[in-house]
Amino acid sequence: MTRGLEQRIAHFRDSGILVDTNLLLVLLIGETRPELLTSFGRTSKYTPDDFHLLQEIVERIRVRWTSPAILTEVTNLVDKLKGKDRFRFLELLSFIMASSKEGHVPAADIAGTWQLCKYGYSDTTSLKLLPHDALLLTDDLDLYLHAKSAGLQAMNFTELQSFN
Repeated sequence: MTRGLEQRIAHFRDSGILVDTNLLLVLLIGETRPELLTSFGRTSKYTPDDFHLLQEIVERIRVRWTSPAILTEVTNLVDKLKGKDRFRFLELLSFIMASSKEGHVPAADIAGTWQLCKYGYSDTTSLKLLPHDALLLTDDLDLYLHAKSAGLQAMNFTELQSFN
């Protein structure tokens, strides 16, 4: 990790990070079996270097945020994993679940909002539950741009890949 990127993420060491669904999937698939990363459908655009960069970023931040929606999406996206890989993936997910702060936004609070119609349930709840001083790390450009325009702290992983 470059010094410039280290400096950018140091601010969030104690306030926390919320890693979106796709990037959490990259972390978990990479930890399960790194060679799966480039062949698994949702993570095939990522390289082992991307995985290691993401891993370094997350490891430098003490507080990790998640939501039931993110955890559900991640679990649903790994249906194709079988046997030892599936067991290892779910074991790693279990560790993340136990070591993360879990935020919850009642569905009634976002029902009928334009954000729900544009970003879906998981991303909308992420935007609502994220503390203003915590970091949203995403590879979704629309979500990133909306978070920034709403005054939230956000980084686009695609941009960070250039630091690698």
